[in-house]
Amino acid sequence: MPSTCTQLGLIFQWAPTGTAGADDSISINGIQVEIGGQASSFEHRHVKVEFTLCQRYFFKLNEPATGVQVTISVPMGTNSQSYVFSVPTPMRTAPTVIIM
Repeated sequence: MPSTCTQLGLIFQWAPTGTAGADDSISINGIQVEIGGQASSFEHRHVKVEFTLCQRYFFKLNEPATGVQVTISVPMGTNSQSYVFSVPTPMRTAPTVIIM
């Protein structure tokens, strides 16, 4: 792949040859895609660790029920409001907040 590549897509294909009812399944475990010309040791992280690392980039805060407070807000002026909320893990950068 060229060094300027910024995206990668993988496709796994196979042609089943069994008859109806026969096990024509395929199992793929332990795939690791990495940069470089030589494979390193396989890195396995627990799903909770992987989820926490993903939350550094995105998380969604839903209102659990009507009337349940999820943020603390303070009026800052005629047309502005300041909100304070907790993030589940330290964010990679300062988050952008969208209120829907």
